[in-house]
Amino acid sequence: MRVIISYDIATSTDGGTKRLRDISKTMKRFGVRIQKSVFETQLNAGQLQEMYQLALQMIDQKEDSVIFFKLGECCQQKTIHLGKATDPLSDDKFIF
Repeated sequence: MRVIISYDIATSTDGGTKRLRDISKTMKRFGVRIQKSVFETQLNAGQLQEMYQLALQMIDQKEDSVIFFKLGECCQQKTIHLGKATDPLSDDKFIF
């Protein structure tokens, strides 16, 4: 399933800066950065659960937030990319 993950990490302390680095590194393992704090992923149920658990362990639940948006097939077909945005998970390959 395609999942968009957005996070907001409070960075007013050294701990917050470390949490931001850690969550960013973890998200890179699972998906593609499409905005500064937004990743697009293609995950199975096990990977989604793993990512959820890792994020839960990393964040300060009183200061930070992570939001998982599960996109069904109908939503994927309605996604529109503007500007330099492209579909980072597209299987389209161009050979010259």
